[in-house]
Amino acid sequence: HCVSRAPRVQSSSTPFSPLVVGVGHSLRRTVVAVKKFAIVFVVLVLAIVAGAVIYIDTIAKTAIERGASYALGVPTSVKSVSLGVSSGKFELRGLKVDNPRGFAAKNFFSLDRLLLELPLRRIFEKTITVPLLELDGIDVSIEKGKNGANYKTILANLEKLQSAGSGDTETSAEKTAGESEPGTDLIIKNLVIKNVVAHLDVTGLPGDSGKMDIA
Repeated sequence: HCVSRAPRVQSSSTPFSPLVVGVGHSLRRTVVAVKKFAIVFVVLVLAIVAGAVIYIDTIAKTAIERGASYALGVPTSVKSVSLGVSSGKFELRGLKVDNPRGFAAKNFFSLDRLLLELPLRRIFEKTITVPLLELDGIDVSIEKGKNGANYKTILANLEKLQSAGSGDTETSAEKTAGESEPGTDLIIKNLVIKNVVAHLDVTGLPGDSGKMDIA
């Protein structure tokens, strides 16, 4: 009898199989490494951006305190400043302006919160339109007595600064005579002022102490 048998097929790996498998593992490891690198890079960028925002707020806070103290002639402090670079919102909290020397109250002016909505792209426009300016929690002390008036001292400091800044000579004034210098117009669409308290300590007011609070 003749018995036919199917040929036996033996599977044998080609010499290239280990190379293909190795390349596959390398590709997978490369993809995993790239993913990890991307995650680390994104976290790093976010950390840098967050740090930059905090740094900007710190710079703004310091600049406001120094600038206001110099302009008003009295120490001025700010609790916090937030610059919304993307949102176009500026928020200031805890503004305190000291009273000039010789007056009773500690603060001449304080403000709990200032909110300013102004997209950055509008800063360089000829006409700046402010959608919203909100002042909340104003506390002002007006004193007038033998040392004069505290608000007059503040205004006098501002006038000195203005005079120093506008120290133009007559020659420069003559050069610009007849010429209209282009300026920037400021338009505030919505101005909100709320929670205002005024403390009056003025000689001559009704009452024995001459003091009055207005809210």
